[in-house]
Amino acid sequence: MNSENLFDSITKINDELITEADAFTFKKKKRPVLPIIASLAAAFIIVIALGFIADNMELSIFSGNHEVVTDFADTTSREETTTSVIAENTTEEAPVTNEYTNPVRVEAKPMNLVKAEYPVLAKYPLMGENPEYSDRMMGTFNEWNDDLRKLRSIDVETDNIKTFSVSLMEEFLTGDEDENKTLSPLNIYMALCLLAETVDGKSRAQILSLMGADSIGSLRTQANKIWQRNYRDDGVMKSILANSLWLDDFVKYKKSTITTLAEKYFASVYSGTMGSDSYNEMLNNWINEQTGGLLSPEIKMSPQTVLTIASTLLYNSKWNNEFSPKLTKDGIFNSPSGELNIEFMNGHTTMQYYWGDKFAAIALPLDIGGHMWFILPDEGVDADEIFSDSEVQKLISLNSTELYNYKNSKFLQVNMSVPKFDVTETKDLTEGLKNLGITDCLDAAKADFSPLATEAAGIFLDKVEHGVRVKIDEEGVSAAAYTVMMEAGAPAPPDETVDFIVNRPFAFAVTLDYDVTLFAGVVNNP
Repeated sequence: MNSENLFDSITKINDELITEADAFTFKKKKRPVLPIIASLAAAFIIVIALGFIADNMELSIFSGNHEVVTDFADTTSREETTTSVIAENTTEEAPVTNEYTNPVRVEAKPMNLVKAEYPVLAKYPLMGENPEYSDRMMGTFNEWNDDLRKLRSIDVETDNIKTFSVSLMEEFLTGDEDENKTLSPLNIYMALCLLAETVDGKSRAQILSLMGADSIGSLRTQANKIWQRNYRDDGVMKSILANSLWLDDFVKYKKSTITTLAEKYFASVYSGTMGSDSYNEMLNNWINEQTGGLLSPEIKMSPQTVLTIASTLLYNSKWNNEFSPKLTKDGIFNSPSGELNIEFMNGHTTMQYYWGDKFAAIALPLDIGGHMWFILPDEGVDADEIFSDSEVQKLISLNSTELYNYKNSKFLQVNMSVPKFDVTETKDLTEGLKNLGITDCLDAAKADFSPLATEAAGIFLDKVEHGVRVKIDEEGVSAAAYTVMMEAGAPAPPDETVDFIVNRPFAFAVTLDYDVTLFAGVVNNP
């Protein structure tokens, strides 16, 4: 993946809206952990630029420390703390002025102004052999279990995010290209929530419509609950949605919007000189750290950028039942381009087996919540169309009780053979988002970024790209992704045993225990 090219096209500045200033002129850039573990990461970057940025801007600074309350469902004290760190010179409705005449802009040292602090969860106790540890371990287990119950008690209405995920999968994971396709619906959902906070009018209405929200307030509330409901970092599983704001030290922002993003989305805030090597390095290091080292991008923000929103998703979990390397054997995978000799992981276990008109499926459980689905189309059925199948869409969105009672399922011994694979894809989401109804943000004449700055004419998003890598082996799943936005029935199986041999193109999905899809994809060539 050419990370530099991803950011070259993040935002397009309308030439007619660029104002030449005496001080300097910005020119439009030419486009030229654990041994048995599932690791998934995604990053969504939104970079916003102003067409009038050639005019000189006032300085907007944050200061102080940023703390997050650890009482999962209560964010009141967190809001008060965050508001207190907004500097007085960041005025609510202060206009951007053009009075600054210094001919040389001095590069500012990048600073971490507000650092999000996440809830501290009790760690799952590791078993020991010494009996004297038993009482202490039981106490630790109870603390861990209490924290887990608190998280699971957060009620999240998921119907709209399910519909949103289906729309994304139908748009981006179907087609006749016979290529590998991957996507992170949850990461894109969270990042679009942040984007919705920076726009208004039809620009916001189109995002809300796609995401099934009736107002920015309801979307904000749901996003906050999803963040908390998704959060796990207890030594058994790690699932963290990290957000950050990257401010230009030379731009005046609307305090209310920046405060909302910091408070409601557990966002860290940084300040620096857009386009500088040091600030770009700081952003890339943040993404690498938040994704557990799975992503090492080389993103370059340009001087035209006035705000970058970076959102990441990291998910680590052990398998419930690992594959034995001793059972891994070479075999033939029938790809669209011909036979491939690859390694297959083999095993057998008693589990739920699912089928539909055009597919069979299993869901391998991940420790303490979540599954990785393997969906095998029937012979003659194109894997590239599997996510347009309504039965598949419904199946991967069911909760545990619903899955147990699913009509086309049976509890039996499954002899499985699953290919090891390592797939990478980078996709441009721009046209797809337009097809899904998000158009005004991508149009310089229609985009409305008024919540971000008083003088918002000329801001619009030019290109959106999403890159994902997914790898599985005997130890588990490793996946990485980041997105750049510039600003009647098959026959039932036998009674006791069924073979599930994934030796042709298939689909996969990784879902959490509250019906949300983290990752989904189609593998045509392992």
